[in-house]
Amino acid sequence: MDKKLGLIGQVILILIFIFSIFLAGCTNKSKVMNYKGESLNWIASYKMVGNDRTHKSYFTLKYKASDVSSIKEVKYLIDGPKGESDIVSLPKSKVVTNRLKFNDGLPDSYDRNIILKLQWSDDTELLLLRPVEEQEQ
Repeated sequence: MDKKLGLIGQVILILIFIFSIFLAGCTNKSKVMNYKGESLNWIASYKMVGNDRTHKSYFTLKYKASDVSSIKEVKYLIDGPKGESDIVSLPKSKVVTNRLKFNDGLPDSYDRNIILKLQWSDDTELLLLRPVEEQEQ
């Protein structure tokens, strides 16, 4: 009788262990949302990585023209699901990268484009960033 109870206890523990692994694997999977776009003077990529509780956004701007000496700052406005804006310096490499962290989840929809507005010197351009792919991690 004691042997039977011990075996039943072991089976129950194994089932609880398997069930908890299953639940851990199903909840809070990270998702990656990628967007890319190009305009006359800029190439941009924007990536959001996260789950239903939190996410981080990464973006890269690359200036296509050769002369960067006249550009001191670039102001950007991302008109996406979470909206972001900032002013950044343009280095000699002509590439700006930035990372933002949000305490809320990823947007529900991945079916809309994002408009990126860039202002530098006396110029302004709008880039249409289109969804590239969606991945689970």
